[in-house]
Amino acid sequence: MDLREDRKKRDAATASAFSAVLCDGGLHRSRCPLLQSSADAGRTATDPFRRRRKILIRAWTGQAEGTGLQAQANEDQDKQEKAAMLIRAYAEKDLDQMLAIWNEVVGEGNAFPQEEPLDRETGKVFFASQSYAGVAESDGRLLGLYILHPNNIGRCGHICNASYAVSSAARGLHIGEKLVKDCMEKAGGLGFKILQFNAVVESNIHARHLYERLGFVQLGTIPGGFRMNDGHYENICPYYHAL
Repeated sequence: MDLREDRKKRDAATASAFSAVLCDGGLHRSRCPLLQSSADAGRTATDPFRRRRKILIRAWTGQAEGTGLQAQANEDQDKQEKAAMLIRAYAEKDLDQMLAIWNEVVGEGNAFPQEEPLDRETGKVFFASQSYAGVAESDGRLLGLYILHPNNIGRCGHICNASYAVSSAARGLHIGEKLVKDCMEKAGGLGFKILQFNAVVESNIHARHLYERLGFVQLGTIPGGFRMNDGHYENICPYYHAL
């Protein structure tokens, strides 16, 4: 057998081994002889085909991670996050943590129109006055919250409005997305027909990308509609979503 034919057979074996593994949607080292040690395979560092096998292994491994393995990993992560975090209606015992999260966002001055922080008395009245207030809890610690209430009265009373706040220590964990989804479900259950955001700051790209990914429609742009903490004005972008 010449070197070229031997190489073809090795490549075919590599593809076959990885195809069998990938059919299960996962990659298991014990099932693929090409992932065993060089000692087990009876090869040495001078094997002329070793480098080619490594290239094929990397290629097939990358394909697995981009398909079956990655999908499984995402599903497992979602399950773990749901099990670890609970979104529920707020209780009075949550007030201190809710105030800390809410006041942090107010103090940042780049998302909420409110300028004055809440204290225990004003906060108790404020959260109790909402149509619904939810919190994201993990191991007894609040990571975020949202408030839901009518956006208008009378003939426009079926339109609701909401605000979301996530602790700075918990940002980047997709908690905001879970809060928005829970809010939409609760809003529909309360009889609201439309969820509208009146003043999403144009530079708040993370919030805007989230809303657009969830199907919210931008209604336009209001120039200079929001005064930032440093005094300059930025545009705001109203959004809505039918429930």
